[in-house]
Amino acid sequence: MLRIHLAMPNMAFSLLQHYLLNTFSGVSIWVLCGLLMGAYVNAATQEINGNQLQVTCQSETFCDIHYRLNNGRELNIAMASLGNGEYAHTISNLISGDVIVYYLTYQQNGLAYDSERLTHIYGGASSSAGADPYLGFRAPIPGTILAVNYDTGGEGIAFHDATIGNSGGQYRDESVDIESASIGGFNVGWVASGEWLQYSVDVARAGSFDIVAQIASPNSGGSLHYEITGATNVQSDAVQFANTGGWQVWAHTAAAKVQLNAGAHTIRLVFESAGFNIHSLLVSEASSSFGKVEAESFDSMSGVVSEATSVGYFDRGDWMKYSAVSFGNLAKSITLSVAGEYNNGIAELRLDSVSGPVIGTYSMESTGGWASFKPKSFNIVHTLGVHDLYIVGKNGSGIFNLDYFQLSADVVEETNPATAVKAMSLNIYGWATMPQNADKYAALIRSRGVDVVGIQEGVEDWLIGPGFPTNYSKADALGAALGACWQQRYQIFINICEGNSFVSNRRFDMTDGPNATRTGESARINKNGFEYAVLTVHWDHQSGAAKVANAHETAAEVNYYGALPTVVVGDFNTGCTSHEVNTLMHEAGMVLIGNAGIDCILAKRFNGTAQTFDAAPSDHPGLDASLSTN
Repeated sequence: MLRIHLAMPNMAFSLLQHYLLNTFSGVSIWVLCGLLMGAYVNAATQEINGNQLQVTCQSETFCDIHYRLNNGRELNIAMASLGNGEYAHTISNLISGDVIVYYLTYQQNGLAYDSERLTHIYGGASSSAGADPYLGFRAPIPGTILAVNYDTGGEGIAFHDATIGNSGGQYRDESVDIESASIGGFNVGWVASGEWLQYSVDVARAGSFDIVAQIASPNSGGSLHYEITGATNVQSDAVQFANTGGWQVWAHTAAAKVQLNAGAHTIRLVFESAGFNIHSLLVSEASSSFGKVEAESFDSMSGVVSEATSVGYFDRGDWMKYSAVSFGNLAKSITLSVAGEYNNGIAELRLDSVSGPVIGTYSMESTGGWASFKPKSFNIVHTLGVHDLYIVGKNGSGIFNLDYFQLSADVVEETNPATAVKAMSLNIYGWATMPQNADKYAALIRSRGVDVVGIQEGVEDWLIGPGFPTNYSKADALGAALGACWQQRYQIFINICEGNSFVSNRRFDMTDGPNATRTGESARINKNGFEYAVLTVHWDHQSGAAKVANAHETAAEVNYYGALPTVVVGDFNTGCTSHEVNTLMHEAGMVLIGNAGIDCILAKRFNGTAQTFDAAPSDHPGLDASLSTN
């Protein structure tokens, strides 16, 4: 008998599916006709022979298992009959901590059903019915977990909330209370003692970890703890905290220290008291406090000269590598002890290679002499864990002599003058209005007085197969219409008459949806000596899973530019306060500046305000933002 299952696309969670049996010429076809709840769980598991999991079910004539091992590819297998309506399948070669997420298709009263989705952590906690990662994958550890991205599965499975309904009315439609947060995204609030939230995570390697919560409260006496199950079963000590000064005044708690094995876990955040808001959890490898690193202790270098207690002759293209530097729970700034006679030499701090992500840039100011060392502190991209740190000469000859450097968890107050950039996002409705309306769009852009424009739909990305789109004819038509003051790189345009010039540019591939090939473009731009980065994106418009992937891919591209002030413009095909955009903001350290529905402007290390405007003949409103580094 051939069973054909018609899957419902883009289902972020499992529903029990009811199929109608039709028989044609001896071939049975199960056709989707509705949805109803299954009569019972109809699944049992047993760990056998040291590395196997046996799954059994009851059914009239067949039972199929559909499962993923550790977020891998879903396998669909007909289970073997054991007689008397019992069916079984054995999953082999398992190790402690492996996660099997599965559901069963079975027959009852002549109809076919899908069971609810189940999770079994091998060698760890007992099976947990209905709990799945909210974003579709386990949160990586070390990493940041947004409080609102607790697992799916409902009351008593993924969360416990003492009241019915979402008091804040934001983000998710169930009985966890969520509101908009002043620092971007959303926070969980209205917490009561005894409530909890659960998160599915994947620990990259065994070790000692710190869990730090970002909370806000006008009340003292707050307390919470963490319960971890899976490859490790442990409960943390209680973490107590005082008031932060208000419901939207945010601070980090002390760290709860836990020892974790590698593999899959769930972290249950348990509220021991009421009266505070929670925004996120930061889980990082534990480390001691930051110490000074002597400059001459580099592990390798190119071009510099090591002296008795410092390093000198540091010029453009030279570099020093310091292996396995611990950024701890979260390093936010660095102090360099430098000496030099010249101004304006520039050094970059890069992670893991000479060309790795930039986490900080320092422009030298004379200290009055090559032996006159002074500490210079500046902020870096917030970084955790252990990395190789490279100090790379970007510009200048005789940039500085270096005595030592020291990381810090504190943010320092910077006094750099404000630098203003005006950025614009414009969907040119390319397949319907271009190239015939290139002059209209060009006139609109010139009228807004902007520095940089990122467009969407200037590329043929429909039904052309995988990989980068190659036909930028519509974007090129706009570039030709803009005139002499404008330069173009793919779908990014800069106003050179306002002092802007391209330093570099890239394209980055994004996960494709059902009927379009998705790509993004980015550029590093110099405006009268000030460097910033711009990305333009067009996320998928149909697949929720593709949009989640697009969020992670965009965040990775933002982080490629390290500490540079960065702006992202685009057609996100999801609300600017959606969980996908929220994911991008928190992975890349950005804030929402402009909101025109599904067209958004986000920024890192910029502040600013945005305006919407009529962009006809486009079917989207236009959006631009005035940004400043102060």
